[in-house]
Amino acid sequence: MGEGTTVATFDREIRVENISYTYANSDQAAISGVSHTFEKNKKYVLLGKSGCGKTTLAKAVAGHFNGLDGKIMYDSIDMNELSRESIDKIPTMVHQDVYMFDTDIESNIALFKDYDASVLNGAISASGVDLFLNEERTLKSAVGEDGANLSGGQKQRIAVARALIQNKPLLVLDEGTSAIDRQTGNDIENRLLEREDLTLITITHSLDEQMLRKYDEIIYMEEGSIVEHGSYNDLVKQNGKFSTYLSM
Repeated sequence: MGEGTTVATFDREIRVENISYTYANSDQAAISGVSHTFEKNKKYVLLGKSGCGKTTLAKAVAGHFNGLDGKIMYDSIDMNELSRESIDKIPTMVHQDVYMFDTDIESNIALFKDYDASVLNGAISASGVDLFLNEERTLKSAVGEDGANLSGGQKQRIAVARALIQNKPLLVLDEGTSAIDRQTGNDIENRLLEREDLTLITITHSLDEQMLRKYDEIIYMEEGSIVEHGSYNDLVKQNGKFSTYLSM
């Protein structure tokens, strides 16, 4: 993937067509025959039991795999024709386990790059980092070794700010709020859902009905395949696999 010379764009959609992928240390495909279209600026949530292929699908959409069967199209251009450098400018990922450098808050957001104050402040505000800054704790305050001076929620807000400051059009939130308290997690998720200029793919085990209703599309997966997809109301009306999953 990404061995061509054409510049990748994401003006309309990213489409996966019959993709399958098997990890090197496994004899079973992590995803198999998956097809779906992710439209620009829409909000998607991937749901399903552990090991159903949610993260693998999201990473495939983000162009993280070589040796993948099927096609991934960025604005109708096969990813194989696109340059790796240009693909990397489209997605960013926020994981559950966030590494913090043993330096200050600002450097952990900017990753030692220089940004205009307006860009930095925008990321701080959008992520909610500003909620825990005060006279005693500023952008120049040390986070400690791997964020020892911060709570889990504060670390996640920094991780989100780190992603947003890059101004990439696609953000994958991979269980990014599962290890923190629900109130903080919901606040982070709501802030991302409210961004009109962001395509969001959230990977979660959460079955918070109020939150799930806010997504444009729920993608429910089992055993490496997309079983059902649609809005919360549509899937509940179907009374299928998703409804069964909700009641577990």
